[in-house]
Formats: sequence, structure tokens, C-alpha cells
Amino acid sequence: MFDKRIEVQEIKRIGIIGSGNVATNLTVKFKNSGIEVAQVFTRNRKSLNTFITGCQPSVIADIKLFDSSLDLIIIATPDDSIEQIAKEILTKIPVVHTSGSVAIANLKNRSNYGSFYPLQTLTTDHAGKSIPIPILIEASNPTFEAKLIKLAETISTMVSVHSSENRKKLHLAAVVVNNFTNHLYSEAEQYCIESGISFNLLKPLLKETARKVQTQSAGSIQTGPAKRKDMNIIEGHLNMLSENKDLRDLYQLISAQILKKSIK
Repeated sequence: MFDKRIEVQEIKRIGIIGSGNVATNLTVKFKNSGIEVAQVFTRNRKSLNTFITGCQPSVIADIKLFDSSLDLIIIATPDDSIEQIAKEILTKIPVVHTSGSVAIANLKNRSNYGSFYPLQTLTTDHAGKSIPIPILIEASNPTFEAKLIKLAETISTMVSVHSSENRKKLHLAAVVVNNFTNHLYSEAEQYCIESGISFNLLKPLLKETARKVQTQSAGSIQTGPAKRKDMNIIEGHLNMLSENKDLRDLYQLISAQILKKSIK
């Protein structure tokens, strides 16, 4: 953590590269916190209408046209484009990216660089809503780290410093708990549709599971046939999925994992 004795000059004017979910959410939250997103550059012009609604940043046509008086440029683009984009920014304005998996070393063509990673699933409909967003910070030096922390604290009460390596590990875990879990929801929803039954009846169960994991270890609240080692039920379910290979494979794999842990 940074030395609290460091005098922090606040970041007040920002430029953003990108116009997707992360860029949109950060822009709205900064605006609501008194931070000006003064300029935006994006190659995806189609998404600009959603992006600029209510925020009115100046849209620049060339990445080289960022105002040199900006305090920070945030790269909120897909991971595989970050390094090249950073090289195209000619100004010496400090730069951060919003990736969970890209090391900050990819930005080291300037003195102040780092990561400003929102550890949350974000869509454009979240932009005006108050949802908890942990912000993970990493910076090239303690002074810049202090500035990023102060900026993050304007939009989040959950700000912490993490190395690139730890951020990658957290991103991996985030993919499992969010993307993989949502895929399972999608598979179950499709199964319900094909079976002529209501997926809505499962939503209270989803909410209750999510509620319990907030205060208890996920492993301690595991239930179900695999946890009980009820092989008759498992085999019955697998037989029911004989015509649905993808869901059957998922069911079998995850049941095997739960059985393995239940034996210990």
C-alpha cells in the first residue's frame, strides 16, 4: 500500500479509449462523482450513442489528439489490443488499462502507468445503478498508485492494490464464478425450454444460493445428489440427458468433482 504521507494531486480530467461496457460504466460513475471524462476515442463508432448519452465527452477522431492537459487516459478495450494501443498514445499522459489478465508491463513506454481493474460483470444497463464494484489497482510507482487509489475511491468503497500476477489469478476465479456459472444457468434454461417447464421456478433457488455464499464458505453449503453420494439419482439424471450430450457431459464432470471432494 502507498505511503499515506505522499501528497496526492487528484485526477480530475480523464480520457477513455473504448466505448463498450466497461468504458460506459466508468464514464457514468466518474461523471456522477464529479470526475470529468473530457475525451473519448473509439474505433467502434456504432456504440457511441449509448456511450455518450448524458455524459457528452468530446469524441476525437485520432488517438494522437488527446489533450495533453488530461490527468489520465484509461484503455478500456479488449485485452489483445491494449499493448498496441498504448504504443499509439504519443502524449506522456499517465495510462492505465482495465484488464484483469494483462500485466502493466505492457504499458511501460511511459513513466506513470498501471491497472484500474473493475472486478465486476458490467453491462450498459448497469451504468446508472449503484452496484458494488471492487477496483483493483496496480501502478508503476507509489506516487501514481496513491493517485489511482484516490480516484478509485470516488466510485468504489472496495479499493485494493494487487500485483499483475494476483490480478490474473482473481480474473481466472472471476471467470469460474461468473462466466462459467452463467453458462450453467443458460444450459439449464435451455433444458427447461425444451422440456416445456418454467425456468422462473428456479430463480428463487438461484437467489438463495447466492445469498448463502455471501456469509458462508461455498464448500460448506454444497448440497445435492453428488454431495450425498446418491448414485441412483445421478444415473437417473444422466439417462434423462441421453439426448443432450453437452449438458450430460457437464453434469457428469461436475458430479464427479463433487463426489471426489465429498469422499475426503
